Amino acid sequence: VYDWAKDASPPRRVLSEQALKYMNTMLAAVPVIGTARRAQLPNIVVAGKTGTTQSYRDAWFVGFTGNYTAAVWLGNDDFTPTNK
Repeated sequence: VYDWAKDASPPRRVLSEQALKYMNTMLAAVPVIGTARRAQLPNIVVAGKTGTTQSYRDAWFVGFTGNYTAAVWLGNDDFTPTNK
């Protein structure tokens, strides 16, 4: 039986503290002054990234707070464009 806690290698840092700070600062600006202003929550710091595909086929947002992470996708399952 696989036991993640027993069989996993020890975690290792892949980003420096400074790089992580810069990334979190940039992602936290997206809901405040960027393309995800409607993702703001009262009294909660939200950070994330929006995205779209060509011809308005897909739109998405991946965001996080100190406690939660969520991803939202909007699109049609028949590859047709969505309404703008």
